[in-house]
Amino acid sequence: MAEPDEAPGEGPKEAPGEGPDEPDDPVDPNDVPLAAVGRPVAGPRLEDLRDAATVPDWLDAYVAAVIDTQANLVVSVAATEDLAIGYRVKHALRIKTGYGPLARVLERYCESLDVEPRVVTPADTAYDRFHVVVRSRADIATLLAAVRPHCLVRQEAIATFVDDILPALDRGDHTDRESFVELMGTIDRFRRLAGRANRARYDQAYFVAEWDIKRKDEPDPE
Repeated sequence: MAEPDEAPGEGPKEAPGEGPDEPDDPVDPNDVPLAAVGRPVAGPRLEDLRDAATVPDWLDAYVAAVIDTQANLVVSVAATEDLAIGYRVKHALRIKTGYGPLARVLERYCESLDVEPRVVTPADTAYDRFHVVVRSRADIATLLAAVRPHCLVRQEAIATFVDDILPALDRGDHTDRESFVELMGTIDRFRRLAGRANRARYDQAYFVAEWDIKRKDEPDPE
């Protein structure tokens, strides 16, 4: 007569993990080589891209992520005696990193677009620090055109810079007081979208008061 825990003709039941076809310990999926599940064991390395003959297609999205999260796209205004209007509009795209291979890949990527970056290594820091800076209006436009489709975080700021500020500068809006005031309204909007690096003394309100010029969107007094 079979024991209560046994079906007729069967031996004692085996606990999970104790049978001949099961391992003593469950397999940790992290211990399985990536190649065994159809993925490459090693991905691309930034160190290998610096001297590559061509840059891979995915680098557009990679650089876009860097610009989205680490770059400062800045529009500033400075007083100058070199221009009749007395003020100059300046712009720059800056990326700061402590990782040398990233700085060199950004430089290589810019070169692939015929963009000329300036890579600066400050001497007054106790650790490696690299500043990748693009200042030319045409170069910034070219770089942003390549990465803009992949940007998510700063999409609106980039759109305002490329679609509104750059065309205004190309038209010469920064050389006439009335159009300068209107341009400053666009720059103020860009600054709100772009973040802290764009805080500045000179804004639209400053020039409205300085030159006693009414904004186009300001209602007439009754």
